[in-house]
Amino acid sequence: MKVQLSDEFLTERELKNLVRIKDCNYDITGATIEKVEYDKANIILICDNSGSMSGSVGSLQNAVNKFLDTSNEKETLGFYTFDDNILQSLPLGTASVDDIRNAVGNMGDFGGTNIFGTLTSVLSGVSYVEDANQVIILMTDGQDGGNHDYAAIEAEIGNVAISKGYMVYVVGMGSSINYDYLTNIASSTGGQILYSPTDSQLEEMYQFIHGAIDNQYKITFTAKDT
Repeated sequence: MKVQLSDEFLTERELKNLVRIKDCNYDITGATIEKVEYDKANIILICDNSGSMSGSVGSLQNAVNKFLDTSNEKETLGFYTFDDNILQSLPLGTASVDDIRNAVGNMGDFGGTNIFGTLTSVLSGVSYVEDANQVIILMTDGQDGGNHDYAAIEAEIGNVAISKGYMVYVVGMGSSINYDYLTNIASSTGGQILYSPTDSQLEEMYQFIHGAIDNQYKITFTAKDT
């Protein structure tokens, strides 16, 4: 199990005193906690450009540009936009920050929405990297044209993302956000959702993601045999 802390000043001993692990309602003892040191981060931005984002494109562009403003030299970026299909595709390491800014300027509100298909497609093209913290930031209203239940999300998004070392963080944007659907996507990967964020909330989330290189811990335990 991998966890990320917002407080970089906790030691492994302090964290162990705070964490309680349960499996099938049984308390697990004897877990070990190890700080994970990363040299770099791979971060993919995925932005909804469907028709349901009408009226929110400016906010979406602002959110992406705020992230780019705070990116650093340890981070390799990727960028995708989508409606029914993937519209713009800049895979990890193929584009500079300026290239991504240019792509942001081309965003709009176009066809239908295929969140599920876009995530599965992007995940199929990435790999597990041992020494990198890996994150996807999905910006959308969650109005997926083919709403999937949690079992499908867990099987085709959550399990795949975890196996490849990715967490999905969701920024819920737009006038009609499907909060439950987006929460299922984020939670299936161990990520989080930020709902209708203010500028200051966005900045806090970005700082949290940028700081993930320093604040990751691995918890190892033996599951309870029931």
